[in-house]
Amino acid sequence: MTDGFDRGAIILVPPIGMAMGIFEALSRALIERGRPIVSWELGDVGGDRATFYDHVSSYDEICGRIADALNALCRGPCSAVSLCNGASILAQIQRKALFEIDKSAIVGPYFHLANLDHNSIYEKTLMPLLAKAGEGSAAAAKMIHKILNSGQASISSRKDQVVKAHLVSPDSVLAYAQALVGYRQRDELDLIGELRGKVALFYCLDDEAVSHDYFLTIAEHLVEASRYIYRSGGHYAVFDDSELVADVVNFLIREEVYSG
Repeated sequence: MTDGFDRGAIILVPPIGMAMGIFEALSRALIERGRPIVSWELGDVGGDRATFYDHVSSYDEICGRIADALNALCRGPCSAVSLCNGASILAQIQRKALFEIDKSAIVGPYFHLANLDHNSIYEKTLMPLLAKAGEGSAAAAKMIHKILNSGQASISSRKDQVVKAHLVSPDSVLAYAQALVGYRQRDELDLIGELRGKVALFYCLDDEAVSHDYFLTIAEHLVEASRYIYRSGGHYAVFDDSELVADVVNFLIREEVYSG
């Protein structure tokens, strides 16, 4: 793999700070179909030390490092899958790519749209605290950690471990919030159009992080993109929803999507 890919590789783009484990089921399905996978880890994202953020401290640094590595590795047309604001990272990659990304499956798409109200559950409950933590408030970071790691929200499954890895300690919450500061100060409306090639949007109506209205606004700026809507599955359906995973695989490999 260090020799690079001439064509056919599939790039996996997780949300900012999230481990590649979110794509476990999808990775297995693609490898079983004979497709090479391109992924990366910049260090553990949780635990007592925020090791991911020892390596990268901002959105721009994340995008720059990934784009440089992919330009060194990929030579021919590739495909891509993103989750949440991984769509934003993917669009930044396409701006800088020296190779073609001819097909992209965008799951639960998120771009920061500064002039659009966002009424998702996460935006209303979590983001105000993250904004305070981003300003250096250790108290806000501790509150987020307490909310997301206690009672019914406690980490109790492999999915919880993957989804909440960057929020399992107050230190990692604080570092995550500070890495998002610059990202959430920009407007990415124009960036949406950087997603080139064939694009398919996959969205669950019960998405906790991306409201339906917000999704529709993003979709309206990708007028040629296919849309696949699911009644349930949540924001992290790509981890364990067999129907959505199968549909993403079919789109990437055969362009035949049977559900939604």
